[in-house]
Amino acid sequence: MYKIALICSMSVSCQALKTVIEKEIQTKELQCVVECFPIEKSEKIKNRFNIAVLMPQVKYNVKKVQDIVAPIPVIVLSKELFQQCNGKELIKKILNV
Repeated sequence: MYKIALICSMSVSCQALKTVIEKEIQTKELQCVVECFPIEKSEKIKNRFNIAVLMPQVKYNVKKVQDIVAPIPVIVLSKELFQQCNGKELIKKILNV
C-alpha cells in the first residue's frame, strides 16, 4: 500500500485534491491511500507515509518539512497542477517521484 500525505496550511485546500486523487486511484485500481495534514502536523507523516506532497501555497516550508519527515521524499505541486485539480495528472506526478 502506497501512502500519500497531502500538506497545506490548514489541510482544507487539499481536500478537493484528495477527492480527485482518490477517484483516479479507484479508476486505476491502485493500492494507495491519501490523507491530508496541516503543515504544523507534519511530524505525523514520518515513518507512516511514502511521500509528502506540499501544496503550492506552503512551498516556502519545503525545507522545514523535508527536515521533519526525512527520509520520506517531499514534492511541491506546481500552482498550475494544483489549480487544474486533474486527478490523472496529479497521481502521475506523485507516483513518478
